[in-house]
Amino acid sequence: MGEPNKQDKKEIRRKQKKNIFYKRKNYKKAPFSDVHAQLYWALVLGQIACAYALGIAGSAFNHAKLALNINDTWLG
Repeated sequence: MGEPNKQDKKEIRRKQKKNIFYKRKNYKKAPFSDVHAQLYWALVLGQIACAYALGIAGSAFNHAKLALNINDTWLG
């Protein structure tokens, strides 16, 4: 079992080209589908909802500071 000859090397290269893992993909040219748009909007709206909830909770804690007996260190 010596080194493979030229025909064997060509056969190996042909099989590698057929394999999806050996093909180079250009992800910059990938299509933008509906799933991608839904994921994008879910992320954006999640950030907005989180910021809104933190804003409400932050102002509520600030107003309830005396009733809860907490100082500015605990409020952050």
